[in-house]
Amino acid sequence: MAKPHCPRQEKDVDGMSAHGDDADASQQGGQQSSASLPLWVVPPDTLSTILLPLLATRCIVGTLSLVRKAFHAIAADPSNHHTVFIHSHKPIHLTHTQLGVWPPRLSQTKRAVLICPVTESVTSLIEGMRRTLAYLHLDEPASQLHRTPRLLSMRQGASLVEFPALEEMRVGGEWVQAARRKRWALSSLVSLSIRNGPLSGRRGDLGVSSWLSFASRLRSFELDDGEDDSGTLRSYVPDLTTLKTLRLTSRRPCFGRAGAMQLEEIDVALLGGWRVQYTQSDEGIDEFRKSCLAPGAKEDWSRSDLRFDVHVLWQRDDDAAADTTKLLASVATQVYFDTSLSSATETHSSTLSRLIPSLVFSRARYVMVVGDPARPRAPEIVLSHVPRLFPCVTRAEVMMVNDLGDAVMQRVLGHLPMLEAVVLNWLEGHEDIEMCMWVDQTEKERPIVERIRHITARLRFHFEQGDRERFIEVTSVIRDAIRQLPRLERIVVDITVGGEGWEGQEDIVATLQQDLTSRPDTNDFTEVPFHLLLRESGFEMVELPRLAFDCRVEVRRLGLPIPSQKRITDYFSARQTVR
Repeated sequence: MAKPHCPRQEKDVDGMSAHGDDADASQQGGQQSSASLPLWVVPPDTLSTILLPLLATRCIVGTLSLVRKAFHAIAADPSNHHTVFIHSHKPIHLTHTQLGVWPPRLSQTKRAVLICPVTESVTSLIEGMRRTLAYLHLDEPASQLHRTPRLLSMRQGASLVEFPALEEMRVGGEWVQAARRKRWALSSLVSLSIRNGPLSGRRGDLGVSSWLSFASRLRSFELDDGEDDSGTLRSYVPDLTTLKTLRLTSRRPCFGRAGAMQLEEIDVALLGGWRVQYTQSDEGIDEFRKSCLAPGAKEDWSRSDLRFDVHVLWQRDDDAAADTTKLLASVATQVYFDTSLSSATETHSSTLSRLIPSLVFSRARYVMVVGDPARPRAPEIVLSHVPRLFPCVTRAEVMMVNDLGDAVMQRVLGHLPMLEAVVLNWLEGHEDIEMCMWVDQTEKERPIVERIRHITARLRFHFEQGDRERFIEVTSVIRDAIRQLPRLERIVVDITVGGEGWEGQEDIVATLQQDLTSRPDTNDFTEVPFHLLLRESGFEMVELPRLAFDCRVEVRRLGLPIPSQKRITDYFSARQTVR
């Protein structure tokens, strides 16, 4: 950092701002220089790396200004620049003169934080610090998320650029390409953190292994691979016997043996709905845990967002991976539960009887339940443990309302102790229909079909004159719900409509009322108007205030008591006098 005894240094210390605006920078530089006078007693490294970022300053140590006099004003002594902090939203392109002046002045820099777009100029500055640099943080600003990626030129020749003192490195975004394309050798690294894409909104240029190629002393490694699906964990972590701490954030990791490691601490996040859907899914993780973790290693998988397919359990013929299965079950946030077996599925009751009682899906709040009554049902050991397996599930999804008529489905849903809602999970092409069946919490001893009294539905469709397809979907779902749910009281339907040719709420309500629908559970295929079918079932359809929708209707049971609407004067005592 520029020494305080030099007035011209203070004036020009803010030569480049976070936004690359030299005019603003000079103004802010004067303000920050005067404001920083009481901080002169603070060591330069502490001031630049800790205090300045906290104070939201946008200065850098020294200047990269294009103003010629700045080169004469800023101290040329490298001891003034032990710490460098650059934050710029605009690319930094230095002239040949600047590149001749600045690398020597940064030759004693020990810590550098550069949050800026990838450019050849900044790369040259970094290489100018390489002999003394002990800490380096490279990343892109948030404003660069959606731009076209910039590639650094590829350094030719066999020679490597050594960073002999660099022990701690943090790199993200497009800067991940630097080690490979510029042939950097980081043989002294002890700690390495790589963010290869998710925060920058795109995949970085693959080159993660280049940062590790010479890191024979590495003890801590953190990787966020974003959307990258580039290979196994082994390609990221070679045979690093010194590595003790691993933090991994990934969407599609491929686990397995990753060298002769004895990790003492791991923090793994499997994201993007990562699925345990085959026995190989957790066998690879199990192999990694057994071959790469030291005895008593500390594990944290709680950042994961994964889906566990329960049918994986009855495909097992042994419980060799039981500990890993328990681990993945405990961190799963979603569960897929098929209540029936395919004809080719062979269950191993002895393995299940040992494994199922030890599993708890404690983080799962959502379960997708499917089944086919024509196929054999899931093993009894699984069905009987549903309340203990899924203690915190609040939402269950089914494919159709008619699925609630299956006895096994009713058993599974009815035994979920915290269930609040059953949601229809529509097939592809019907995502514009949402339907939620609310489960009564006071009569849990009743069958699940008797605990659903209230349904809310939201529909978004494009209306064209004469198009009845969407109306048929609405009326058929309402018809099935009335048939399957004996204590149903009301269904509220909110409709948002696009397109031309409709005349407002009255037009939609009239179309729904007159839609021709066949009677359920009969051999009579004669279609009747929907309003008549509702009457036969003991229901009616009424209009509701539109609120924020194009149409709102309620299908409610006939004779259902409706609370009387109070007038505002009813909330005041008749004896109250006006003063």
